[in-house]
Amino acid sequence: MSAGEKAKWQVRLRSRLVRWELDRLGGEEYRKVMQTLKSLAVNPQPSGCEKILDQIYHVRIGDVIITYCIDELRKQIDVGAVRRLSTKTF
Repeated sequence: MSAGEKAKWQVRLRSRLVRWELDRLGGEEYRKVMQTLKSLAVNPQPSGCEKILDQIYHVRIGDVIITYCIDELRKQIDVGAVRRLSTKTF
């Protein structure tokens, strides 16, 4: 989000678990995820986001996936998860 753009949407974390997931990210990864969360306040469906179901979307930032719900009536984005992609192979 640039200095000239105003937030049209309120971005909320749905639970303490989401806050905990954010806190576990490293410095640069954390900065990129927070930048993406702020940009959702201007554009809740950025390039690269994918619709999962109804109003539930996710967007990938490197190895991190942000899952969120768009509430059109309230102009609100509810972030439900911030998860690191698993690198384990079986």
